[in-house]
Amino acid sequence: MDASDVRSPASNAGLTPSQARTIRTAFIAMTLSLMLGLAIVIGSIFYIASREDSGGPPAPGIAEPAQLSLPSGAEVKSMALTGNRLAVHFVAPSGEGIVILDIASGREVRRVKLAPGAPAPGQH
Repeated sequence: MDASDVRSPASNAGLTPSQARTIRTAFIAMTLSLMLGLAIVIGSIFYIASREDSGGPPAPGIAEPAQLSLPSGAEVKSMALTGNRLAVHFVAPSGEGIVILDIASGREVRRVKLAPGAPAPGQH
C-alpha cells in the first residue's frame, strides 16, 4: 500500500472538496433552522401560557360559573360527578341535604333533604 492508495473520506464517497463543503454548509444551515424553529415553538407556548385572561366575555361553549345556594352555616361534605350532573352533599344546622346540579346549564335539577329515620334493613 503506497501513499496514492490513501484517500480522504470525501474521495471515498466520490465527492469533490467543493461538494463536501456545500454539504457541510447545508447541514449547518438546516441544523440552525431546526433549532431556531424549535426555539420559536417553545417561546410561543410560554407566551400563550403566561398571558393573563383579558377579562372579556367567556368564549362560546364555556358556560358562566354556576352558583349554588346552600342554607346559612352549611358545610359541603362531599361531591360526586356523573356525566353532566354534580351531586353536592351538605350539612347545615337545619339538617343534611343533597343538591343536584346540571353542569351544562348551571341550574339546580333537584334538592333532596335528608331526614333522620329508622336504619335501613340489615343495619342496627
